[in-house]
Amino acid sequence: MFPLRAGYGSMLSKFFLDIRGTTLIEVSVSFVLLMIAVVMMFNLFTFNAVISERAGDTTKAVNIAQAYLEELKVQDILQTGTAIGTREDGYQYQVNIIESEYSGLYKVEVTVADPNVKQQKSIILKSLLWKR
Repeated sequence: MFPLRAGYGSMLSKFFLDIRGTTLIEVSVSFVLLMIAVVMMFNLFTFNAVISERAGDTTKAVNIAQAYLEELKVQDILQTGTAIGTREDGYQYQVNIIESEYSGLYKVEVTVADPNVKQQKSIILKSLLWKR
């Protein structure tokens, strides 16, 4: 053990051996401060859960839009126009295919709307696809 400096041990013993006790006001103030800290921590965890859920929904919408783009890449022939639909999980999608001024080059825009968000939030992916 480390030796205590002179006088330091006597301060500790005075602090811990003081038998005056604490008043009800001191206990109440300490309890209120502790409850404020606990409530703030719960709010922080709740906020993090909401943000995490929103990020998961956005990631899912981006993955759905990317999957539609990948499906269009493997098709031999692209037809210009618009396709609108709703998936079984509730996500709404819209695929716009426009032929560009260059032969065989198509402008593709995939929009996926998240059904879990109160404000209509959409993910839009745009790409150029070249088909011979």
